[in-house]
Amino acid sequence: MNTSPFQKFMRILLGLLMVLAGIGHLTFQREEFHEKNLTSLLKNDEYPQIRMPQVN
Repeated sequence: MNTSPFQKFMRILLGLLMVLAGIGHLTFQREEFHEKNLTSLLKNDEYPQIRMPQVN
Protein backbone atom coordinates (compact mmCIF):
# COMPACT_ATOMS: atom_id res chain seq x y z
CA MET A 1 0.00 0.00 0.00
CA ASN A 2 1.52 3.28 -1.11
CA THR A 3 0.83 6.33 1.03
CA SER A 4 1.58 9.92 0.24
CA PRO A 5 3.97 11.99 2.36
CA PHE A 6 0.97 13.97 3.60
CA GLN A 7 -0.76 10.81 4.86
CA LYS A 8 2.44 9.68 6.58
CA PHE A 9 2.82 13.08 8.23
CA MET A 10 -0.80 13.09 9.39
CA ARG A 11 -0.48 9.57 10.84
CA ILE A 12 2.61 10.58 12.81
CA LEU A 13 0.91 13.78 13.99
CA LEU A 14 -2.21 11.86 15.06
CA GLY A 15 -0.08 9.33 16.92
CA LEU A 16 1.84 12.07 18.75
CA LEU A 17 -1.39 13.82 19.74
CA MET A 18 -2.84 10.56 21.07
CA VAL A 19 0.33 9.91 23.10
CA LEU A 20 0.16 13.47 24.48
CA ALA A 21 -3.52 13.00 25.38
CA GLY A 22 -2.75 9.70 27.13
CA ILE A 23 0.14 11.15 29.13
CA GLY A 24 -1.92 14.21 30.02
CA HIS A 25 -4.84 12.06 31.11
CA LEU A 26 -2.59 10.15 33.50
CA THR A 27 -0.60 13.14 34.81
CA PHE A 28 -1.14 16.88 34.49
CA GLN A 29 -4.80 16.91 33.39
CA ARG A 30 -5.91 14.50 36.09
CA GLU A 31 -8.53 15.61 38.62
CA GLU A 32 -8.54 14.16 42.09
CA PHE A 33 -11.19 11.55 42.80
CA HIS A 34 -13.55 12.58 45.57
CA GLU A 35 -15.38 9.72 47.18
CA LYS A 36 -19.10 10.20 47.55
CA ASN A 37 -20.77 8.30 50.31
CA LEU A 38 -24.47 8.03 51.09
CA THR A 39 -24.53 10.80 53.72
CA SER A 40 -22.84 13.31 51.43
CA LEU A 41 -25.30 12.43 48.67
CA LEU A 42 -28.27 12.96 50.96
CA LYS A 43 -26.97 16.34 52.21
CA ASN A 44 -25.90 17.62 48.80
CA ASP A 45 -28.47 19.83 47.05
CA GLU A 46 -27.06 19.36 43.56
CA TYR A 47 -28.73 15.96 43.23
CA PRO A 48 -32.48 16.16 42.53
CA GLN A 49 -34.89 14.19 44.64
CA ILE A 50 -36.56 11.34 42.78
CA ARG A 51 -40.17 10.73 43.73
CA MET A 52 -42.00 7.57 42.83
CA PRO A 53 -45.61 7.93 41.65
CA GLN A 54 -48.36 6.84 44.00
CA VAL A 55 -50.15 3.66 43.01
CA ASN A 56 -53.89 3.65 43.83
